[in-house]
Amino acid sequence: MATSGFIQAHPGAEAQTHQSPSATTSPVWNPFQKQSSANRNDVTRKLDRQVEIPNMPSYPGKTQYLNGKVLEVPGANTYTMSFLAMDPPSRVRDWYIQALSSYDWKQTMHPTPTLVSAMAKDGSGLTVSISETGTAPFKSQVMVMYHERVKSK
Repeated sequence: MATSGFIQAHPGAEAQTHQSPSATTSPVWNPFQKQSSANRNDVTRKLDRQVEIPNMPSYPGKTQYLNGKVLEVPGANTYTMSFLAMDPPSRVRDWYIQALSSYDWKQTMHPTPTLVSAMAKDGSGLTVSISETGTAPFKSQVMVMYHERVKSK
């Protein structure tokens, strides 16, 4: 089910504003530290449910949503969502490859056993990482990262 305009505020989402770094902040990038720019306040929201990606159906197998967040910055939003799937990683991967092709996404790299990456016509990008999980009865853990280009108003 493809939808448009799902960028609206999500019910139950918590907003956190990233403050600009101070002059004493180390210039070394730390991926575990909230990042921001002195020219804007980026907002991260926790997602209480999986959101639909425009022009891309949701995975059809039995799944359990784990967590997600959206980082909103001027010109782009990045959604990261994780879920468990009953299907084995190879089946999840093959489904994403087929779905991306069917919905006119262009693969940006040759798929690996654990990674699928593609770009939409509007410049938005999607990366799916699939791994085995030890959480029975599920067989796969899936992380979907969707980088959405947002047009200025």
